[in-house]
Amino acid sequence: MKKLIVLPLVLCLISVGRSRLYGAEAAIEVVTNGIYASGEVVNYRVGHMPYYVVVTYRFTPPNTNVNTSVFQHGPLPAIFFMPTNSFCGWVRLRDSQGDEIPLLKRQINSPSAYPASYDLREMAIVLNRLVGTGPPLPYAIGGEVAHSSFSLNDYFKPEKPGKYQLTVWPMMYKRTNDGSGICYRIDLPPVTIPIDYSNIPSDADLGR
Repeated sequence: MKKLIVLPLVLCLISVGRSRLYGAEAAIEVVTNGIYASGEVVNYRVGHMPYYVVVTYRFTPPNTNVNTSVFQHGPLPAIFFMPTNSFCGWVRLRDSQGDEIPLLKRQINSPSAYPASYDLREMAIVLNRLVGTGPPLPYAIGGEVAHSSFSLNDYFKPEKPGKYQLTVWPMMYKRTNDGSGICYRIDLPPVTIPIDYSNIPSDADLGR
């Protein structure tokens, strides 16, 4: 059986030299039982991905995380994992009037991607069949601070410039300590991120 892979780099770690697109204040954190989450939009100035969302997770007692490996690889087994689609959780974008912007990829908000629990070994077998030679999923989350990121342009297409509000409902899974591969979902409070769509990228810019 193929093994799941560790995620310190797959989750797109933030590098130095980034710049925020909206506001200079620090991102506001939410917390559930020692796990903190925050979100912001950063500008990597690479290609046509100016609206890049980064959700940051910070682990503290009683849910301290470590640099981990999965199953029998490395000294420590992974504790925390991403949802089955390896996305950060449900997302919603609204304009200044409160109207919701349609999702381009509705499957990321599908309840089936975020079950109440899953077995790592069963998920590895099922998802490896689906992705073929691609990476096995879901990914493990390693380190006391971890990041999940995505380009907003891949999931929303607002028609008008203006101020928008992105809400992310972060979810992750924690492995039980009984030696099994059972993981239970942890729901964090919603993270709200202001988005300034002053210059909406065109389809040509995005290669659509």
